[in-house]
Amino acid sequence: DCASSLSPPLLMAAENFTIFIKNAITFTAFGVSRRNIVESVTKETLRNCTYHKVHDPLCPVIRLGYIAEELKENFSVLAYKGSMIGIVINWDCDLDWPERFCIPTYTFHHLYGGLGKGKVSAGFNFRYAKYYQENGTEMRDLYKVFGIRLDVLVNGKAGKFNIIPTMMTIGSGVGVFGVATLVCDLVMLHMLPKRNYYKQKKFKHVEGASVESTPAKVSED
Repeated sequence: DCASSLSPPLLMAAENFTIFIKNAITFTAFGVSRRNIVESVTKETLRNCTYHKVHDPLCPVIRLGYIAEELKENFSVLAYKGSMIGIVINWDCDLDWPERFCIPTYTFHHLYGGLGKGKVSAGFNFRYAKYYQENGTEMRDLYKVFGIRLDVLVNGKAGKFNIIPTMMTIGSGVGVFGVATLVCDLVMLHMLPKRNYYKQKKFKHVEGASVESTPAKVSED
């Protein structure tokens, strides 16, 4: 059982390794299914592209060294201690537009707090044993293995305009405003200490004068 990992670590050779992610999502409420290999990605582009958040954000082929750059980490540190990394694929789609505009975005983050100094059991490693017989005695070799673990997390959200929920929301709002006016009147006219003052301002009393009608006189010429 070695107390420390190899120096230089064997994982340093993996900096330029690439991973190819295939993901699909279905919005059952709208009957829409999408893949992260979108219309603009062809067989030819898959052979040559590498993901970059600015220059090639739709390429599903991602270099491990680029992930380390996005995490603001030195790849040699990841290779030495190991790491658990989350790759988040986020779908945020407005389905009022054509489906081809429903595209994924990729982000990366450390799982379990990253590799900060002073953290106990930082990185990613595990142990396993290999048993064998030697001169009739059972022996065991215990290996401590370091690695980079990638967890792919998918989030999806989609929306589409519908006149029925819109009208229901507008109707509910109108109803709420009507009830609010009634409640305010009840409180101000019957419960507040200055309710008489509010009554005077809200209602205007008009005293009507009686008008007597006199018959019209008709003169004969």
